[in-house]
Amino acid sequence: MQQRVTLNGKDAEKNGNHQHQTHYGRLFRRFVLLTVVCSLIPLLLVGWGINIHYTRFARSRMMDSFQTQLEDHRKTVELYLQERTSRLSLIARTHSREYLSNMVNLHTVFEILNRQDGSFADLGVINAAGRHLAYIGPYDLMDKNYTKAIWFKEVMERGIFISDMFMGFRKVPHFIIAVLRKEKEQKWILRATIDTKVFRFLVESVQVGKTGEVLLLYHQGIYQTSPRFSGKIMGKAFFPVGDIHADAKIHILEDETDTRSQRFPRQIVAQIWLKEPRWLLMIRQNYDEALDAVNHANRITLIFLHISALIILIVTVLITRHMITVVKKRDLEADYLNRQFMQASKLASIEILTYEKSRAAAIVKAAGSAGYDTIVLGRRGFTSVGEFNIGRVIRKILHLTFQPALWIVN
Repeated sequence: MQQRVTLNGKDAEKNGNHQHQTHYGRLFRRFVLLTVVCSLIPLLLVGWGINIHYTRFARSRMMDSFQTQLEDHRKTVELYLQERTSRLSLIARTHSREYLSNMVNLHTVFEILNRQDGSFADLGVINAAGRHLAYIGPYDLMDKNYTKAIWFKEVMERGIFISDMFMGFRKVPHFIIAVLRKEKEQKWILRATIDTKVFRFLVESVQVGKTGEVLLLYHQGIYQTSPRFSGKIMGKAFFPVGDIHADAKIHILEDETDTRSQRFPRQIVAQIWLKEPRWLLMIRQNYDEALDAVNHANRITLIFLHISALIILIVTVLITRHMITVVKKRDLEADYLNRQFMQASKLASIEILTYEKSRAAAIVKAAGSAGYDTIVLGRRGFTSVGEFNIGRVIRKILHLTFQPALWIVN
């Protein structure tokens, strides 16, 4: 029977330890969860919010930069053409037909026009019948008739005309600026061909990364300059040009395949129409390259953000474990003190039992309710055992109790 009491005590101790461990585990999870809710989640939300806002802001600034670059470049191209047109107009108004029809005089004027940057490839004076009166240039065009040429008809109607890129008699892509002058009821034209290489250098001078390029097209989608990656001058573009519009437009061109089955990745395209001539100026660049700096900054930010969150989580776990260890130590010390206090209180407590029918039963009941481990009684009376005298109360207690230890002292 004593063995069963001991086993019950061990089971009770195990159950108490299990409850304590469950309590400590629950406390540990609460501490970690509280830290995650109060620090990690706000940190991640703020970090992600800043990252999203920065990405949108950077993309907007990049689009604005594209638009500003495009508009500035349009002004540069238009100013270039206007300045060359003004030069020809000035020569036509300040010099007579007879003067410019002289080859020596025309050559002098041609050298003066090209003295600054060599923009003109040739220069010619053409009468109303479409034939050259004089010509300075590398091609044999003196015997050619231009009455059926589109540019000839346009300049005769408008007075000043900048043509699209065309082949003409020379069978080489070029475009011309022509100015009409009326002198003594006679019409004549001063026509100059713009040097294609010089003009291309001007148009393509804008640097747009490794994958960017600057293009000029007219409304039918024909290249006025040579594309950097695919196509050729006076070739047909593989993408739609769209309608003529006044303002700059920026859009995303999804994956496309050109006529040679060359695949182009997603691109940012900025385009604007020149006022005169009606050419489409376009700047395009691969989307990934254009946003490479933004994406790199986002990756670095997110890496540091998540590393910081991980560090906070690890530190939280370590600090919480340390706190739980301290709490366990304090609980063990408190339990030890409580046990010592209970033991001392059991030894020191005095209780007077009155109005009880049976003193022996009252002592056993009091010891059981208070959880005493030992009952100590003074010996009184005699028994059949020699030299071992006990009284009536002791005898009854021996019959009533079996769990507490019983000491009988003199």
